[in-house]
Amino acid sequence: MSIPTVLVQLKMEDPSPLAGGESVSTVTVELSRESLDPILERLGRIRDQLSAALLSDHEYWLKDLHHGPDGGRLAARSHQLLVLPRAAQTRPQPGEGAWGRAAGHSAPWRAAGCTNYGPRPGDKTTFSTTITTTITIIIIIIIIIIIIIIIIIIIIITTTIIIIFITDLQQVASQPGLPGVDQQEAELQSEQEVFRRAEALHLHLQRETRPGAAHLDSAHQTAHLVLPASTWRTRTRRTRLFRHVIR
Repeated sequence: MSIPTVLVQLKMEDPSPLAGGESVSTVTVELSRESLDPILERLGRIRDQLSAALLSDHEYWLKDLHHGPDGGRLAARSHQLLVLPRAAQTRPQPGEGAWGRAAGHSAPWRAAGCTNYGPRPGDKTTFSTTITTTITIIIIIIIIIIIIIIIIIIIIITTTIIIIFITDLQQVASQPGLPGVDQQEAELQSEQEVFRRAEALHLHLQRETRPGAAHLDSAHQTAHLVLPASTWRTRTRRTRLFRHVIR
């Protein structure tokens, strides 16, 4: 009975200047399932023991051979071990499985003939992440625009109210006074004018109607004439006095 074996292809890519540019070395070995795990473990120890110069910009990936569609059993086919730059370790791209795409390489695992197992449970693709980020940015922009519009409306309303208030104050200030006050001042001026005219008439009558007199009633702001009967003897003199009073 033959022992089941697995062909494992080890491929190292080192684009660092220490290796003289880009160098590729490939080794294909046939291993049994029992000896595969210790070798992978030993490869991990060798990786840790490499010089600091080589490890400065590189990280080594060991392809997990125990996550296949056959429930964890290794398939009798070739597998590949890639040594990729640390900067090239990106999240899986859509359709490229759980190992992603290295810089300068197009789906290296598929190009090597390996099975594309697809993203593992819990992994998120860059496509869905990009859509989520774009939607979030759009929502944030819309919220900011709405806030700006609300602020502008508030400023316009406040400015309008202030302008109306200032206009009303200017109109009130331009008037001589309130309607009630104006009426009282007009009445007072009218009474003062009547009093002044009556006083002038009183003085005039004192000069022209002696020995008569003019009596001024200050309480009623009117002038009452007290004249002797001889003053009204002629019609002409009565007419002249009457016209003077009318003026």
